[in-house]
Amino acid sequence: MPAPSFSLAQPLRSLSSRLLVLTVLFVMIGEVLIYVPSISRYWQNYLQERLAAAHQASLAVLATPTGRVPPSLATELLRHAKVRSIALKMRNASYLMLGQPTPVDATIALDGASPWWLIRMAFTTLAEGDRRLSVVGTSPADPTIGVEVTLDEPPLLDAMLDYSWRILLLSIVISLVAASLVFLALRWLLVRPLRRLIDDIAGFRRAPEDASRAVVPSARSDEIGQAQRTVQDMQIALRGALRQCARLAATGAAVGKISHDLKNILATAALVSDCLTLSGDPEIKRQAGILEAAIDRAVLLCEDALRFARADEPELRLSRFPLRALVADVGEALAAGDTPAFQFDNDVPETQ
Repeated sequence: MPAPSFSLAQPLRSLSSRLLVLTVLFVMIGEVLIYVPSISRYWQNYLQERLAAAHQASLAVLATPTGRVPPSLATELLRHAKVRSIALKMRNASYLMLGQPTPVDATIALDGASPWWLIRMAFTTLAEGDRRLSVVGTSPADPTIGVEVTLDEPPLLDAMLDYSWRILLLSIVISLVAASLVFLALRWLLVRPLRRLIDDIAGFRRAPEDASRAVVPSARSDEIGQAQRTVQDMQIALRGALRQCARLAATGAAVGKISHDLKNILATAALVSDCLTLSGDPEIKRQAGILEAAIDRAVLLCEDALRFARADEPELRLSRFPLRALVADVGEALAAGDTPAFQFDNDVPETQ
């Protein structure tokens, strides 16, 4: 006996599973859209913090009478500010406060940066991350003072990656919580009513004559409630049609018995018509022909009614019927002075 096969697509066939997966996917897409400006803002804040720390470190230098600090203190101030050199721009003049000028790979001016430029530079750092940068901007503590620092990009890349991992974990948690809440809400509002409606329809299909299997609509005014009421109306109409079909079947059986007896009566009339045709009187022969044609139409009508009652024939279709023969028969009957078997209602207008 072969082992049952399992496909990864099987759990996704249910509506609940698809809603859960789509909710997680949409939440993650939303988090990605939030992550792009967030990481650029984090990149900008990191560099502005370096400028603020560099300004504070330069204040220690300005506080000394000679404007110089011991090399050990300078190294400690640069390490605390996480930069390689610090320069201040005051009164249209630049002063190197700490460190030594070093070659840089790129210069970044933070003042007046557009959001799109910040996003591009942030993803450039994520893509490269091994450059030496020169960052220029105003001090967050004093906008009148310009600060220029030289720093290495790998610490910035590490901080951005750590921030990205935290955003990713938070996004996963948020997506799972949101997906669970949406899943439970949709399951209660949509999936469970749909399953009950499907079960009711399946039960009605198995026993359409059983009135206890009819759909009982709820008081909901939304699409689910409308679907329930529509299915209930359909079941009522279909059950009535089935009862009518049952009555038609019973009528067909009765018509079959009547047709059998009527054929016997018409057979006797046909024998009489045959005897009349043997008469030597021309008028009797003509009337016998008319009687025989009437008997044939009566037999054909019985056969058509029997076939229709038994539902042996396909559905009725409109077709053209030549009236010339029928008008000729009626004219002959009227010319012979016979009373027609039908009368026109005086209220019905004549047709031309």
